[in-house]
Amino acid sequence: MNVALTAVLYGLLAAVSWGFTDFLIGKSSKTVGAMKGALLVNTYGAVIFSVVYILFFRGQTVFTVEGVRYAVAGSLFLGLAQATFFKAMNLGPVGLVSSISSVYPLVTLLVSVALFTVDVSAVQILGIVLVVGGVVVASGLTDGKSAAKRLGKGPLLALLPVLGWGLGWVFIAQSMEQMNWPGIFLIETILTPVVLVILAPVIKGSERLAVKDFRAGWLLPAVGGAALAQLIGQLGVNLGMHKSPDSTAVVVAISACYPVLTIFLAVRHLKEKIPLAPLIGGIVGVSGVVILSLG
Repeated sequence: MNVALTAVLYGLLAAVSWGFTDFLIGKSSKTVGAMKGALLVNTYGAVIFSVVYILFFRGQTVFTVEGVRYAVAGSLFLGLAQATFFKAMNLGPVGLVSSISSVYPLVTLLVSVALFTVDVSAVQILGIVLVVGGVVVASGLTDGKSAAKRLGKGPLLALLPVLGWGLGWVFIAQSMEQMNWPGIFLIETILTPVVLVILAPVIKGSERLAVKDFRAGWLLPAVGGAALAQLIGQLGVNLGMHKSPDSTAVVVAISACYPVLTIFLAVRHLKEKIPLAPLIGGIVGVSGVVILSLG
């Protein structure tokens, strides 16, 4: 299998997995709360992969100082993205929040160019224009209302995961040049719940986070399903970067196509109604992401 096809397949694995993840997150967070949902899903993921790592990868990992630094930095940004994303999904609408948050490859590309001297092609410039234009339309910035009404709390908060994931994957990609993927993925899965715990007092709002409040959430099928789907998606990106180190932009960009599935599931099962203009904006943004992967 050639390198380009490998990158595309791993990116698609992540996109499909995260499409289901977002739908299940939106569903579960309305039952157990945004922060409890985030903590439960990511703790599930950390426990699952920690067991897998101990059983199969413990003796195969070589840690380096620089690799760990990049992995920790990337994981902290990914944790920030997770915390704010769950809150945004709780505020909704799920389909629109998912669309806006999916443009993180734009940040990944720009930071990579600025910090690691990655060349930008004409096709990538076209992709950037489409992504930015899609975000503007999807966010409602083209109408004449006040900023708060244009964006709404959910879509506005969805801009923070764009920054978190965009920066996080830049550093994870750099870590891949120093270490093998199991060690990096272990750091990611363990640090994310830690970041969520630290940020919980700031993000939770009026939500209660007593231990007894978590008991019912552990047994929700939507929580377990979201944890497994999220882990598979994150694993897909990590493996894609590992197998196709020169195609990181392709893997990350294609992974961002998950809103297509999320929007379909949200409309079908959560009975959400998404205005036409924001929906078109989300589709344009995702189209820009795909073009970026081809550049």
